[in-house]
Amino acid sequence: MRTTLGKWVRYWPRLLLVLPVLSLPRSAGAQARDAAAGEALFQEGRRLMKAGDYTSACPKLEESLRLDPALGTLVNLASCEEQLGHTATAWQHWRSAADQLPSGDKRRATAVSRAGALEKMLPRLTIALASEAPADAEVKRDGVRLGRASLGLPLPVDPGRHLVVISAPGREPREYEATLKAKESQTLTVEPGAEVKVAKAEPAPERWSDERLAQTVTTRAPPPPEKKTPVLGWTLLGVGAATLAGAGYFGLQALSARKEARDACPGAAPSVCWKDAKAPLDRDRRSSLLADVGAGVGAVLVGAGLYLVLRGPGDSTAQVSALPGGVRLSGRF
Repeated sequence: MRTTLGKWVRYWPRLLLVLPVLSLPRSAGAQARDAAAGEALFQEGRRLMKAGDYTSACPKLEESLRLDPALGTLVNLASCEEQLGHTATAWQHWRSAADQLPSGDKRRATAVSRAGALEKMLPRLTIALASEAPADAEVKRDGVRLGRASLGLPLPVDPGRHLVVISAPGREPREYEATLKAKESQTLTVEPGAEVKVAKAEPAPERWSDERLAQTVTTRAPPPPEKKTPVLGWTLLGVGAATLAGAGYFGLQALSARKEARDACPGAAPSVCWKDAKAPLDRDRRSSLLADVGAGVGAVLVGAGLYLVLRGPGDSTAQVSALPGGVRLSGRF
């Protein structure tokens, strides 16, 4: 029992540091923590701060705080934003750190001191609605929507340029700019732009009765006949040319087989040594037959295609059918 109690007494100061960190706000409890990524971003942010690159360091620390909320990260982010001159942002971070750090933590005194010093330097911008502005107007400052409770109050902002946009239903949005220095206060009275002109609706087209529509259809002039391109003629020309090319190929194959047969029977007719020249003689007969048939079919197709192309567009139908030993071209030309 004493041993257990001694452990709790020993670790009690550490628990005081951990509990405020656990109470840091999280986005509706839905944001999952990533301690490893948060630690890596924190180390990189610290390295950049030591190198004097605060512009790159602040986003790293801010992302680390989002992924793994920790008071040490919050304190470093407050210091980084202060170095960049973001007075209001640094002041808010220092105040948040002072509220969460325990009273015994040395960093709390630093946070309270820095927040107090920055509060004296804060620029404040008051945004007020003009009397002519509609009640449902929406105001955004640097992209952040301001509710009714924020209007008319001097709110702290970072030094520099700020963009205010006001919009309302049926009115064009209007932009305002305000540039503030340290300790400066400004009041900006805003109202939306002019009313948006709604285009007049065009009258509905006249409805025609069935009788009038029928009269219009019957009296309308028929469209001119479409010109037909001699597609069939060019198709026959292409097929015929391909067939002639195939016939030429088989003719060359027949000549090659014939030469091979002669080489197989040197000094004698191929019919004498039929067994030695049988294979090339068979190829010769097959190739010669295909070459003759292809030449005939190709010639017919090329002739028909030339006729249709030279005849020009017209009402023509044709049918090509293959027959044993040739082709038949029939139709109307």
